[in-house]
Amino acid sequence: MIKLDYRYFVEKLLLSNKGTIFKFKNLKLNLKSISQKRDYTILLNDKSFYSFYENFHTQNTHVLSNTISKKYAKIYSKNKKKIKLDINLRSITNFFLKTEFGYNMSNLLNSFFSKKVQIKNNNFFFCFAHNTKHIKYVTPIFKKLNLKCIFIVLSNKHRLSLNLKESETIMLPNISIMENNFFFDSEAVIKFYLKASYKLLNKYNPKFIFTVEGDQPYAEVLALVSKKLNIKTVCLQWGVSPGNLPKVPFMNMSYDYFISWGPFFTKQLKKFNKKTKFLDFGNFNFIDKRRKKNKALFVLQPPDYSLTKQYFKKLYKLASELAKQFKNWKFVVRNHPDYQLKDLFDDNFTQKSKLVHEEKYNEKTIDRSLSESRFVTGIWSSSLLEGLYYRTIPCVLRFNSSFKYYPDFKKEGIGLVENNIKKMEFQMVKLIRSKKKLNNLNYKIELKIKKLFYEKNGTYSKNKIISFLNKLS
Repeated sequence: MIKLDYRYFVEKLLLSNKGTIFKFKNLKLNLKSISQKRDYTILLNDKSFYSFYENFHTQNTHVLSNTISKKYAKIYSKNKKKIKLDINLRSITNFFLKTEFGYNMSNLLNSFFSKKVQIKNNNFFFCFAHNTKHIKYVTPIFKKLNLKCIFIVLSNKHRLSLNLKESETIMLPNISIMENNFFFDSEAVIKFYLKASYKLLNKYNPKFIFTVEGDQPYAEVLALVSKKLNIKTVCLQWGVSPGNLPKVPFMNMSYDYFISWGPFFTKQLKKFNKKTKFLDFGNFNFIDKRRKKNKALFVLQPPDYSLTKQYFKKLYKLASELAKQFKNWKFVVRNHPDYQLKDLFDDNFTQKSKLVHEEKYNEKTIDRSLSESRFVTGIWSSSLLEGLYYRTIPCVLRFNSSFKYYPDFKKEGIGLVENNIKKMEFQMVKLIRSKKKLNNLNYKIELKIKKLFYEKNGTYSKNKIISFLNKLS
């Protein structure tokens, strides 16, 4: 059985990263906070690094697929094991292309096919968004601001993925060939982004920089460069960190301001982000609570070597088993933007239940879905905690003893936590069959949410954010 400890193994290694010092013009920065955010995703999804983790004690020689994984393998092994890089056409090509010069040339080719944005005054701000869901999230805010928003994109491909027009975006400028490093460097892309961002921000001097979520490496690049140029940066909370401690990408953030959903989330993050001022403005995306339906929601998320596909197959099986017993209930599996129900099925898992409904993320917002559901079941999804706002009972499938969702819903008496689907099925059946037990649990949730979320949300939060950003400008 694959251990969830792998996630913690990766995080412990990332925290041991002391970083490297980068100097450029009047910039002098430690790259630690940027590389931690980048390397987190790489290591969690690298099959060769997972193999290193699994076979460390039984093998003397380990072959890694990329230089970043190799670096961390060497750090962990402390020269007690032979660590090699897999030499193939791809690794050879990367050796010559993954240089500052290579990234600069790629950026130059991109700029040939894009129009240059004409900025006539400084009544604007820059925003960096990683995906379309972030853009949809912030659009209601931006429409009410007294400023124009210009999105920074890293390539034409990035712009197209965000469904943005050229007139709404600006690309990173090229840097002088004399300022390029021509040799391979695992931090080359970070250094290129720092140099290009410095040039961009120094030239245009936006009112402020805005980003969403906060765990993206390029967003951290902007935050670090902006500090040196006295440009304020603002990050808006998107989801939550399900563990007792925030995920490593949410540590060492350099934003000047972080707009939080409430005191619980601020307390969780503040200890690890002492340079950032937290603003408890609430969640403007929270909608009015709807009348509950007999609906149980099951949430998917992208698997990795920590949260495997097998776990989500079991999640689906639970929904299917419950659907057989309660024909007057609707059991719904919700797609994730990066992982959908169809991705679960393969040669070893072919039976799709006609009783289980599929919910598409682009047809119904997660808030609307949570608001009308009585249960939300998942493994490591922020929706489990968000559902509490709508008095939706969180049900955590904890398939490994090392996995601990925070807060502990079972210990707090506001949800279910079980380590297999049979136990979870038994507990959910008891609640579905007893209106009294269901109401008692909802009452406990009602008392608890006052300590978790800001007392006012929705329109009130939206106006608070708009007011703050207009004053900041």
